[in-house]
Parts: sequence; structure tokens; C-alpha cells
Amino acid sequence: MTQISDIDLQAFVDGELDPMRRIAVIDHLIKEPQACRQVLLDLKIAETLRASRAVSMSDDDRGVALARSLSARVNRP
Repeated sequence: MTQISDIDLQAFVDGELDPMRRIAVIDHLIKEPQACRQVLLDLKIAETLRASRAVSMSDDDRGVALARSLSARVNRP
């Protein structure tokens, strides 16, 4: 069985895992209810923060944030 670290779990929440590692984390979460609860809580917090940022940002700020996000995704190894 593949070892799943806290770094893997955080990368899962942040959407930064490759598909195979994501599957391994999901398998881990199915088998570990406590880890699953924590990841769901982290996902909720992340979504709440994203939503609050979206509401509080001006249109110009949203454009800059979108450009940075797209640039980061394009430049991933």
C-alpha cells in the first residue's frame, strides 16, 4: 500500500496531485474515516475562502488572480 502523507492530503485539497496520486489519496480516504473528515473540513474551508475572496475582489483583482492561476497551471512541470 502506498504511504500517504499530510503533504499529499494538502496537495489533494489544493488540486495539485497528478491523477494516479489523486487515486491513491482517494483510496486512503475511503479506508481512513478520520483523515477523510479532516480533508472534507479542509475542502470546505478552502471553498469558503475562495468564495469570500471572489465576493470581495474587484473585477481588476479577479483578472489578475485568474491570470496568475492560469500562468501557474501552464508552468507546472
